[in-house]
Amino acid sequence: MAMGGVRMGILGLALAGAPGEARVTVEVVPGISFLRQGSTVELKARTTGASGDSGWTWTLVEGGGVLSPGDFGRIRYTADRAEPWARVRIRATSIRHRGAWGEATLEILPAETFRVLEMVLGQNWIKEAAGHPGPIRLSIQEPSWFSFSEVYTLTAEIDGPERDRFTWSFRGPVRDVTRKEPEPGRETVIYRPPPVRNAASLVHIRIQSLDDPKQSLESQILLPRNDRPAGGREHHSFK
Repeated sequence: MAMGGVRMGILGLALAGAPGEARVTVEVVPGISFLRQGSTVELKARTTGASGDSGWTWTLVEGGGVLSPGDFGRIRYTADRAEPWARVRIRATSIRHRGAWGEATLEILPAETFRVLEMVLGQNWIKEAAGHPGPIRLSIQEPSWFSFSEVYTLTAEIDGPERDRFTWSFRGPVRDVTRKEPEPGRETVIYRPPPVRNAASLVHIRIQSLDDPKQSLESQILLPRNDRPAGGREHHSFK
């Protein structure tokens, strides 16, 4: 079964932290609903309520099958035989926030059942039920007022079976763009504008999925005027 034919959803949220701490949750995506026996799919997890995560511990908490490591912090699940059907729950527990976990629930169907459903509903019945692919998410962390250099941190991820790897393009004043080391479930780049700007200006950003080029996102950053760089140590002229 093609990965693009997976029904989307988000299943299972869990807590973390003592009272007064920021709530940390884990989501597992895609939250797959149906899978043919013997098929292999990939899952990914992400945390919300935290600046990042060092990874997850994956466990089968219900049902059978095989888990094996995937790329970029994902997990591959291969389904066992299902007679007449079987349910599987797969849990991702945050390594950094041990009390936070999330789950996906899979309904494993035998090949004959899949064949009958395809005859009745058509071969693309799961793909059609999935609707539109999940969009790219982008978060932009602006530099602190107290920092000595302007650094913008941009983090992107996609809610779908595609891997979280993108092409980034910046149009406007750019001094430097660097890609951080791969993170589980997201990709982060660091953008630095020129230290001297005689007027406010816009930087246009375009992100495109490497796995599915149809998935793209455009955004922008408004750079304020900055004719006195921090510390007065760096001076650049540009036209």
